[in-house]
Amino acid sequence: MQEGPACACCCCCLVLRGGVWRCVLASAVLLISRAAVPSATILNGPEIHVHRGSLINLTCVVEHTPERPLYVVWYHYNKVIDYEDLGGVVVVTHTGQKTVSQLLVKRAEPSDSGKYTCQPSNGEAAFVMLHVLYGEHPGALQTNGGRRGGVSRTEGVVAPLLTLLLLLLHAPC
Repeated sequence: MQEGPACACCCCCLVLRGGVWRCVLASAVLLISRAAVPSATILNGPEIHVHRGSLINLTCVVEHTPERPLYVVWYHYNKVIDYEDLGGVVVVTHTGQKTVSQLLVKRAEPSDSGKYTCQPSNGEAAFVMLHVLYGEHPGALQTNGGRRGGVSRTEGVVAPLLTLLLLLLHAPC
C-alpha cells in the first residue's frame, strides 16, 4: 500500500486503477489525486497469431513513472511461467528509460496457445491472447494493420533470434 501526505488522517488509503488515491475516513470517501503508476503494454496485442514451430516473441514494455519495476513476471493463463525448468523458453529483460521484457519460446506448439500476462512488480499488468496456428493459411497471421511505427516481420524476428543465440552461447553446459 502506498502512502501520501494528503492521506495522513485517513483510516485507509489505496491507489486505484489509473492512479487515483482513494482515502476512506470515518465519515467520507475522498478521491484525492492521480498517482503515477507504471503500466505495461504487450506489443502487437491483444491477439497474436503464430505458426506451429515458429519462434514466439512476446514483448512487454513498461512505462515507469516514477520508478522502474524491480522485476516483471510472465504468466500463461494464471500460472507463473517457470522458464528455468522449461527447455527452449527464455525471458530477457532490459531496463533503461523503459523496461522491456521479452518472453521467447523456441518452437510454438498448440499447447502454447492462450492468455499471456506480463506483470511488473509495481504496476498494472497487460495481457494478450496467443493463437498457435496449425496448417492455417498465412493470411490469418497478425500484422500491424499498416500502422506507422510498427516492426517489420524481419526486424521482429532477427533481434529476438540474436538475443536467444547469445543467451544460448553463454549458457553453462
